[in-house]
Amino acid sequence: MPYGKFGRCTNNRKRYTSKSKIFIFLIMFSTIQANVAFAESIQNSKIAKGLEKMLNDLGSYLPVVAIPVGIVFTAYFFIRKGAADEMDQKKWATRIKVAIGCTIGAVVSGAIITVVSGYFK
Repeated sequence: MPYGKFGRCTNNRKRYTSKSKIFIFLIMFSTIQANVAFAESIQNSKIAKGLEKMLNDLGSYLPVVAIPVGIVFTAYFFIRKGAADEMDQKKWATRIKVAIGCTIGAVVSGAIITVVSGYFK
């Protein structure tokens, strides 16, 4: 039997009794009911409206900002790769790939945010 720190057995699992299972079920059920009951007021709240506007702005400005920043970093990494020795050229080539991948990821995530926030209108 494997023993952990201070000689305790490490593969003992906590067993839930039927009372604790019922208690956990009641807590989960009450939280689900609370969310359903207040769904209309949350939809019209200032927080929900502000979140919707923020997602729209983020989806539209993320590609606009990500493309120039990605181009600047990629160009910088190409310049540094050209001035580096053989060992450092591999590192700069990896950094170039990461910069291009991150730029593509930011543009795609901006498009996804725009599409998802379009469903809230």
